[in-house]
Amino acid sequence: MLWIVIRKKSASVGVLAALILMSPVTYVVGSYYLAQARHKKDCTENGGLRMFARIEKSDRIRLDINSYIANSDAEYLLKGLHPSLMKVEGWDGRYTGNGNRTGYFTYFINPDTIPLSKALWEIEKTPLSAPSQGIYMLSEIHEIGRGIEKVAILLSLDGRPIASATMFTHYWWANSFSNVAWRCYYSTEEGESWMMSLARLVSKQ
Repeated sequence: MLWIVIRKKSASVGVLAALILMSPVTYVVGSYYLAQARHKKDCTENGGLRMFARIEKSDRIRLDINSYIANSDAEYLLKGLHPSLMKVEGWDGRYTGNGNRTGYFTYFINPDTIPLSKALWEIEKTPLSAPSQGIYMLSEIHEIGRGIEKVAILLSLDGRPIASATMFTHYWWANSFSNVAWRCYYSTEEGESWMMSLARLVSKQ
């Protein structure tokens, strides 16, 4: 009877030891599937395009001064959506002598160059004393947490959310040499950027 008790205790210790030895593997495998499941959940529930209100057609849009330097982005949108989109308001990335931002400018295509090839279109800008009222605005929000990166491009009108496009990247690390990343909604199904896609909704090209 004593032998049986000792054997049972030895078996219990063996099982416990096996579990302890397996626990790092179990943790690694389990954490992988948990990260993957979270990625699928976030993408399904919050990723991609979301519409919150009806969009009225407009031939101009603003790029938030806190999100974008408008020079290249304004050219990108104007050349991509003209003539439906005629003007883009944005900051040129420069500062005044006292360190303040120069403020908003209106970007537009030089009308004399429009008859030429699109590659030869010239983008011009004029300063604004104040941002226009009642104009759709694109802004961008980045959030980085443990194992997750979220990028949201927002379309708003006078502070009211109109639409959003949300992208996710989830990361999983087995060790410092082995990692996996899952991404979703970093472009539309057509391969277009969300900035262009949301601006297209406004211009309704």
